[in-house]
Amino acid sequence: MKFLSPTVHSIIGFVVGIALLIAPNLFGFSDVGGAAVLVPRILGVIIILSELTVQGSFSKMGMIPMKLHIMMDVVLGAFLALSPWIFGFADEEANAWVPHLVVGIAIMGYALVTRTDQDSNQ
Repeated sequence: MKFLSPTVHSIIGFVVGIALLIAPNLFGFSDVGGAAVLVPRILGVIIILSELTVQGSFSKMGMIPMKLHIMMDVVLGAFLALSPWIFGFADEEANAWVPHLVVGIAIMGYALVTRTDQDSNQ
C-alpha cells in the first residue's frame, strides 16, 4: 500500500540527506575514516540533489520522473545498508555500521510506500 505523497517523501529525503551528512559526527564514527565516513556523506549529497530534481514534489526543477527517483532511492538504500560489508567496516564498533544498516533500510521503506503520482489515491 502506497500512502506517502511525493511532497512528504521529498521532505523526508531532505532530512535523511542532512542526517547522512552529519551522521559520522553525530554517531561518533568520524575517526573510523574511509568508506564508513565517505559513504553516508556522499549519499547524503546525492539524496539532497535527487530531491531537488524530482518531478511531483515541491521542487520546481522536475527533471527526474518520480518512478525513477523511487527506484534510485531503493538502490541507494540497499547500497547504504550493505556498505559495512561491501567495504569491510562491519567489524568496527556498532556505532560505525548500524546507522548505515538502519538508515539504508529506512530509505528503502519510505521509498516503497511513496505514491508516484501526486493525485493518486492508492
